[in-house]
Amino acid sequence: MAEDKTLNLILSKIEDLDTKFDKLDTKVDKLDTKIVKLDSRVDKLDSKLTALDSRVDGLEVNLSNFRGEFNSFKEETNDTLARIEKRVNATFDQVGGLSEYRTTTETQLDNIESDMSFYARKQIENEKEIYKLEKKLAK
Repeated sequence: MAEDKTLNLILSKIEDLDTKFDKLDTKVDKLDTKIVKLDSRVDKLDSKLTALDSRVDGLEVNLSNFRGEFNSFKEETNDTLARIEKRVNATFDQVGGLSEYRTTTETQLDNIESDMSFYARKQIENEKEIYKLEKKLAK
């Protein structure tokens, strides 16, 4: 009977060990499941990171294109501004010339007006003188 007790004790301990191994197996299976889920999440994150890298690359290309377009626009604007400045300077010079011409013309018109006034007065004086002479001759 001592042998049966010992055997039962050994069997009991083996069953305890078997239960503990089952629990350990369950825990390892749960851990494997969690690791698989974690791997899946890491794969999804990696996929999202790849997509994000792709989008960033696209943004860099767009930014580069924008910079090129901006520089082109800037050059066109500077060229246009230079043409406008050239035209403004030409207009300014032309207005200056016209102002000079106007001043000269006004001066000349004033001189002509003065001369005409003088000639008109002189003509009246001459006609008076002629009238006086004709009157003297007629006597």
